[in-house]
Amino acid sequence: MIRIRYAFAAALVFLTALGAAAAETPTLLEGATIIDGYSAHAPRVASILIEGGRIAKIDDAIAAPAGAIVIDLHGKWIIPGLIDAHVHLTEGKRSEIEKMLARALRGGITAVRDMGGDDRILIGLARDTRLGDIDGPDIVYSALMAGPSFFKDPRAVASALGAIAGETPWMRAVTPQTDLHAAMLEAKGIGATGIKIYANLPATEVARVTAAAHEAGFRVWSHATIFPATPIDAVRAGVDVISHTPLLAWAGVKSVPQTYDHRYDIDYAALDLHAPAFRTLFDEMVKRGTILDATNAVFEPREAGHTLPGAEARFRFATAATKMAHQLGIRVDAGTDSLFLPKQELPLLHHEIEILVADCGFSPAEAIESATRINAGVLGIAADAGTIEQGKRANLVVLNADPLLDIRNTTAIDRVIKDGRIYEASKTPPSAH
Repeated sequence: MIRIRYAFAAALVFLTALGAAAAETPTLLEGATIIDGYSAHAPRVASILIEGGRIAKIDDAIAAPAGAIVIDLHGKWIIPGLIDAHVHLTEGKRSEIEKMLARALRGGITAVRDMGGDDRILIGLARDTRLGDIDGPDIVYSALMAGPSFFKDPRAVASALGAIAGETPWMRAVTPQTDLHAAMLEAKGIGATGIKIYANLPATEVARVTAAAHEAGFRVWSHATIFPATPIDAVRAGVDVISHTPLLAWAGVKSVPQTYDHRYDIDYAALDLHAPAFRTLFDEMVKRGTILDATNAVFEPREAGHTLPGAEARFRFATAATKMAHQLGIRVDAGTDSLFLPKQELPLLHHEIEILVADCGFSPAEAIESATRINAGVLGIAADAGTIEQGKRANLVVLNADPLLDIRNTTAIDRVIKDGRIYEASKTPPSAH
């Protein structure tokens, strides 16, 4: 009975998404400098015609259709709508989540990937933001799988409120006896598009979950170390994305804790990223096309207020590992683990991409690509979003200053466009950088 109910819910999401609301009046954006999301492409000054919520044409000069809204954007810049590849949305009441989503949209975020929450809430939010019933980014979300011992975690208990953590379609405890085919069907039924492998699983079960998920058509998003499974175990199992650069540290030690509770019990200052174990890991990631979901900003002590011993060394290791991965050709997505930090007006993603440039060796164009084109691929929405191209949805951010000159100018938001609808910007700094 559970499978039938959740399968119906997934079908409802699919059908309603096909009719997603978009602005009906054609809009012509004239004369902006377009940064299309491909770091190898030079920016160009051109106009964009939006019809039916999609980009109908990009050209040097476009005649405005009858009745079109014409907006002069000479002296401004346009980038694709930003995508946060790692958030957790379902802490708090739905009314508060809706306010946060509206702020995120006005802060330039047009899509997010939720990496482990209450899918009963997310299924409704995903529908409503996609249809334009509430303001907010599109939402792609996962079903979480972990070892039984993980589900004592209070966050897991909260995300299964009213049910038993580890026994729901969106939060499944995995043992060698688990029927993974049935678990994947139930995850599909609740509308998940990815499986997140979280914690407290051995390498054999990580491989079994990954194979079953891929067979069911899911992407697999995994913590870099799953405890006791290591980063190299996850990569060799074939996961698509590994999350949190501090968790890569366990590739460089001989003994890995059995549980996630001890995830930061390591001397980061003593680690050598040039050691053979790290090179083996990175080479395997290059070979398999594994994406690194870095989430550096949430580990920055001055930004996130961390007081744990070794926080500075952990952050330095994280950014150095991200820099090395990037230099070796590993794709890095831009995720935050926290859409906003307390007292922040703008989404944390802006600071995440600033760190990619300031500390990890990215050019501004590469950092923007991580937060747009690469993230769209991670979410599975690249056919529709992530770059500024004819036929794609009109998800755009208009800026008052050049982000290629200074990546912090992604915060100089003039307006945000989602599905052709124009939204006022969140409060931004008084002047561009």
